[in-house]
This record gives sequence, C-alpha cells and structure tokens, in this order.
Amino acid sequence: MLFPSIPQYLCVYEIDSNLHMVVLQARNSDTAELFALLRSMEESSDYTFGKILDVSEIDPSHHISLTIH
Repeated sequence: MLFPSIPQYLCVYEIDSNLHMVVLQARNSDTAELFALLRSMEESSDYTFGKILDVSEIDPSHHISLTIH
C-alpha cells in the first residue's frame, strides 16, 4: 500500500466478454471508477472503454471472498 490514508477499492470490469478485477487506491469511488475505466481502455484490444461492473471500498476489517460459478 503506497499511502495508508487513501482508501483502496476493488474494481470489477468487463472487456471483450472477459471479467477483470483490480485493487486501486483512490480518494473516492468516483475516482477509482475513472482509474478502472482508463485501465480497461489500456487492456482493450481496440482501445475502447470496458464496462464497469462494480467499485467497492475495501474494508480491511472484513475478509473478502470471491467465488465464481
């Protein structure tokens, strides 16, 4: 963690029918969503924006569990 006072966000987005997940530090959820959108564009095959599915602040006091069916 670069800056402990800045919250972390779990961002899930879709590019070309593939799901991607990234943890980003940002001042608020809107900024985290913007960062995820820009990252999705970099990872896209044709440099178009991906679809943001979820942006959630990570609470360090809770355990995160992800199950994909």
